[in-house]
Amino acid sequence: MRWRGWAISGLAIAMVLAVAGLAIATPPSNVTPTLLGAGTFAGDIKVQQTHPADVQVVNLTFAPGGHTGWHSHPGPTVIMVKSGTLDVFTVLSDGACAKRTYTAGEGFVELPKDTQITRNPSATETTTIVVVFFNVPMGGSNRIDRPDPGCDLS
Repeated sequence: MRWRGWAISGLAIAMVLAVAGLAIATPPSNVTPTLLGAGTFAGDIKVQQTHPADVQVVNLTFAPGGHTGWHSHPGPTVIMVKSGTLDVFTVLSDGACAKRTYTAGEGFVELPKDTQITRNPSATETTTIVVVFFNVPMGGSNRIDRPDPGCDLS
């Protein structure tokens, strides 16, 4: 019976110390965070970085009608739309093309096997996105140019 009392006392002390530890946590000092972008993803994502490889974070602004040209990436790519609208055309395994439109606040992933073109469909507004590129060769490019597959971009 006596050990039970000590165990309960020990548990109570541990809980008090844990709460006290939370209460005395130190806030940041002289640090200013800048949110580059945020997006809501509709599904689960998993990204794996191989070593050695660079990770790049890029802010892209598309003028009205601007596009990336057909390309792929050396690794997975996480994209968040900060403002505007972005049309993404992806070449499917059967050679057909699929179009998906994303708006501000949405996020998506492009896989290294995907060939795509992204564009701003607006004739008057800019579109801004933040992109995180994984598995970029050390000091290398985050994109691989691809030939035009002849997809209808309308």
